[in-house]
Amino acid sequence: MKVPLLLAGLTVGLVVFVTAFGIDEGEVVNLSTVDAGGAQFETQLWIIEQDGHLYLRAGHPAARWLARLRAHPEVKIERDGSTSAYRAVPVDDPATREAVNGAMAEKYGQADRLIARIFDRSQAVPIRLEPLGPGKGTDSRHPPPGAAAR
Repeated sequence: MKVPLLLAGLTVGLVVFVTAFGIDEGEVVNLSTVDAGGAQFETQLWIIEQDGHLYLRAGHPAARWLARLRAHPEVKIERDGSTSAYRAVPVDDPATREAVNGAMAEKYGQADRLIARIFDRSQAVPIRLEPLGPGKGTDSRHPPPGAAAR
C-alpha cells in the first residue's frame, strides 16, 4: 500500500513542479475507459504518431487505466476538441517500446526527461490506437494518421 501512495505523491509533486516552472507539457488528450461495472474514467495522456499509427504510453504495466483498457479495449480519445473511437492494443515489443519512448521524448522534451528520472522507461507499455470504423463512434473530423482529409 505504501508504494502506490508514494508513486501517487511523486506524480502529483512532478505535476506541481512542471506547472510551477512553466514547462510546457505539450499535447494532452483525454482517454475514456470503462471498468467491469460500466463506470467511465477519464485519463489525461500524451500521444504521438509513429509509423502511421497513434500511440499512448503507460508508464508502468500496473497502471489502473491500462488494466481497464486491457479488459475493455474499445476506448475514446478526445483530441483537439473532437472525440474518436479506437481499439487500444498494448504492444509488448521492445523495438516498439523504444521507438515510442524516443518519439515521446522528442515531442515532449523537458517534461518527458523529468518524468523519465522517476519512472523506468524500460517498463513502459506502448498502446497502439486502431481507429474503429463508421458507426462505432469515430469522428470524421479526426481522420486516422496518414489518411487524406475529407
